[in-house]
Amino acid sequence: MRTILFVSLFFLTTLPSFCQDISNQTTQKSTDYLKKSKDQNTLGWVLLGGGAALSVIAMAWNSNDNSSGNIFSDNFNEQAVMVLCGLAAMAASIPVFISAGHNKSKSKKLSLNLNIEHNNAKMINPNFKSYPSVSFLIPIR
Repeated sequence: MRTILFVSLFFLTTLPSFCQDISNQTTQKSTDYLKKSKDQNTLGWVLLGGGAALSVIAMAWNSNDNSSGNIFSDNFNEQAVMVLCGLAAMAASIPVFISAGHNKSKSKKLSLNLNIEHNNAKMINPNFKSYPSVSFLIPIR
């Protein structure tokens, strides 16, 4: 009875160790980097466009009473703050674009794949069989 119990426990503990799929893990990381790059690229364009729009609106905001011909109106403090916030948003978009580029290049470097290849030479080898193959990319600089 003990041997049956020990053998069944042995098989129950070793059974989950054969259930890992390596190909999905590497592909998932690559797609994660691509999604992160796309999201960061979108954020960079939003920051750049929003900052430019805020700066242009602040410069165009002019009171009707201002007859001196200056770009800025009597509300110079509010306009200066808006222009500086717009410039800061545009400056903040630069590192976001750089980070998006780095994540895109990381996703290209991660290309480890586990494939099942088929032997197409049926005339040479009548015992037509499939075999596993691993392909990976080594970046050389």
